Amino acid sequence: MDCRRSSGFTLVELLVVIAIIAILVALLLPAVQAAREAARRTQCTNNMKQLGLSLHNFESHNGKLPQGLMGWHPFGGNRPPSSQWLGHTALHQLLPFLEQDNLYIDVDYDRRWIEGTNAQVHNKQVSVYQCPTDNTKGRALKMYWVSNMVSARSNYVVCFGSQTGTTVSRQFQDGFCRTYGNCDHETDGAFREGLGRKFRAFQDGLSHTVLGSELLAGRVDDGPTIAAQFDMRGLWPWPTMGRASYTHLNTPNSTVGDGIAGSHCDPFPGAPCGDLPNEWDWHVAARSYHPGGVNAFYGDGHVSFHSDSIDLFLWQALSTIHGEETVSGL
Repeated sequence: MDCRRSSGFTLVELLVVIAIIAILVALLLPAVQAAREAARRTQCTNNMKQLGLSLHNFESHNGKLPQGLMGWHPFGGNRPPSSQWLGHTALHQLLPFLEQDNLYIDVDYDRRWIEGTNAQVHNKQVSVYQCPTDNTKGRALKMYWVSNMVSARSNYVVCFGSQTGTTVSRQFQDGFCRTYGNCDHETDGAFREGLGRKFRAFQDGLSHTVLGSELLAGRVDDGPTIAAQFDMRGLWPWPTMGRASYTHLNTPNSTVGDGIAGSHCDPFPGAPCGDLPNEWDWHVAARSYHPGGVNAFYGDGHVSFHSDSIDLFLWQALSTIHGEETVSGL
């Protein structure tokens, strides 16, 4: 009688092997996810370096940086005021310096950002404006108040300084301040409306001055019909705070809610909304899904990662061009 045992696995042995494999996968998964995020963050850093290089090329070609936001058309004329405020963002103006000539040829800087061929540019995806850690790629916002208007999402914003209030936000309501003779467009940051700064204005030094950082794009993209469910954060072609600009009023990924046009902020994880103390006091913090902080690019072209726990005074000092603050702790 043949009493040899079968060479196959018993059920218990099979379950033990499966359990060991499951444990190994569980141990490896965080490492795999960390490696993927590291790759995404590297791509994000490279995007920002391209932005920094494009700004230097723009400044070299034009003798100054792009306007943070294009304001009133200088010729005025008989055109109605609503047609004279141009509204093109700095990211709009950088297109030809980012090898985006196919989009640039449709931009008419003598007309408003949503007039004529300018409207055709809004739905164009610009990969260098999108951080792979956010799910921005391929996403666009359907404007509920503008028929057939679709605007592509983005994640990078230029810096309008350290504060908010009339010195920053009334520049985004130029029609109001022009009507009442109360225009103050100045900021303490690298960008402002209606003026492109020269590098010689950066008295704190280019290596100590942030030109821009990251922002989480809004999540409501299916053309809501009510303003309360409408979030315009992260739209590279659109003017006003939080679309293509931000400030250092609050630290990165701050728990203080962003304050933009009150009905245009839909809170989601990592991007809370706040009440505005004044309808003009618009402010949006730098935000990202990178664990623990955000990337920021500087006037000399380098990119640094800044922790959410960075000292507020230091964070604000880095956003000013002539504050004479000490930032040697970096």
